[in-house]
Order: sequence, then structure tokens, then C-alpha cells
Amino acid sequence: MEEKTTGSLGGAFVVGGLIAVFAQVIMLVLSNVLPVADLVPPVSLVILGLVGVVLVLCGAYQKLNEIGGFGAGIMFCGLVDAVAGVFMGGAMENGGNASEGVKAAINSNYSYTIPADRCNGFKNSIKPLLDSGRMELVAEISAELTEETNRNVRQLLEKHGDVGLIWCWNQTTLLSCMKTLKDLGRTDILLCGADLSSDMAREMLDPASNLIVVTTQQPYMMGFIAVENAIVAYSGKDVEDTVVVPVSTYAKEDADSLNKYLDSFKLN
Repeated sequence: MEEKTTGSLGGAFVVGGLIAVFAQVIMLVLSNVLPVADLVPPVSLVILGLVGVVLVLCGAYQKLNEIGGFGAGIMFCGLVDAVAGVFMGGAMENGGNASEGVKAAINSNYSYTIPADRCNGFKNSIKPLLDSGRMELVAEISAELTEETNRNVRQLLEKHGDVGLIWCWNQTTLLSCMKTLKDLGRTDILLCGADLSSDMAREMLDPASNLIVVTTQQPYMMGFIAVENAIVAYSGKDVEDTVVVPVSTYAKEDADSLNKYLDSFKLN
């Protein structure tokens, strides 16, 4: 569901910037106190999620929203892809074809709010990996449609043939990138992104697949909650300005979750 945003552009800049700085401070503190570096991304995500929930429940987020408008939405808009970054980092370090100091590329889009938030959320989540030298972001390509993704991925690999991982911001670019890598015989490159589909789920169940993590929103729950709140509003009761719908994450090693996802498409 969309948020009601009323803040000014300046307020959005200030609030969004403060939230982003707060997230980075959490990661830096955890990197110094946790005994295992792999715990930093997931623990940071849990803390940020809890902070967001507390702010919503106590009404503070609504006040931030009045001041910062869409800037306050940074806490949630990039969450899908922040989760992708967390799980991708774990997959990168625990298996697959990636190695220490893997070279990564992003298929991004900053032309409107949704993809921009996704890309920024993902980049913020991998910052500990970049800072530690375990990952190097060597390039960003921009695409939204199938043909431009195909063209740009090919151009990317001509310049950076040693790329070991690519993240794509939506379903169209992820599917196109997956096909392009197969056509080029570059299944050594790890792939992850957003917006799971049945084709992707089946691909991830293939032991030879290089698609390792996909995060996705829950459209059924979004629609259900939307109707539920519409009924509440129609009855004259107050409805929260912001409703948080949890993100789903599907990883290659979790075959049970992928099979359950595919089962949801079967007709009764």
C-alpha cells in the first residue's frame, strides 16, 4: 500500500539522510562488537525492522512522514532490496562461484521513486561488504526493458569480463539478464534480484543454476490488507497512514520454500 507523504523536498532530504546515516552507524557498531562478521547484515536488518515497527506503533513515524514525506519512506521502500543484499552477501561468502573480493555489478534504474529506492536500499545493505574489501562494485548499468538489459549486460561483460555477481532491480531485467548470461555461457556469474516468478523459482531449483537469491513483495497480502482497511475506513473508523507488509525472500538452498511457492500456482 502506498504511504501518504506530505513533507517538503528539503524535509525529505533531511529525514531520509538521517535514516540512512542511522542505518550505517548500526552496521559500523555491529561490525566492531559482533564476533562473526557474517552476522552484521542480518542483525542490522533485524534492528532496523524493529526500530521501524516501534516508530509506527508509537506514532513517531507518522510525524516523521509529515516532516520528511517520501524521505521517511526510506525506512521501508528499499527494504525488499536491502534484504536481497543481506542474503546475497551470505550466499556470496558461503558458497557458489564467488571468492574473496568478488567483483559485482548492478542493473539499476533511478528514473522514478520505486526503482531508485530499491537500488539505494540494496547498495546500503552491501556497504559492509564493500568497506571490508570482500566485494568491489565495478559498474552500474541502467535498464528496465528486456532488449536494453540484454544489450547493456553484453556491453558490461565486454568491459568487465571478470564480474562475479550481478544484481537486477526488477523481474524483467532479472529474467533478461539470466537469459543473456546463459546465451553467453557465463553461468559462472552469480545472479540475484527482486520480484520472484514461477520461472525463476524453477530455475533456482536447478542445481546448476547461478540464480541464488530473489526477494519479492507479497501482492496477495497487500490486496487483502487494502480491502480490509477500505472496509474499516468505510465504517467511519480511523486507518493507519502506513501499513507495513512483510517481504518474502527465496534462496537457492531453501528448496522447500521454492516448492511451496510453485505449489501456490497450482489450480485446486
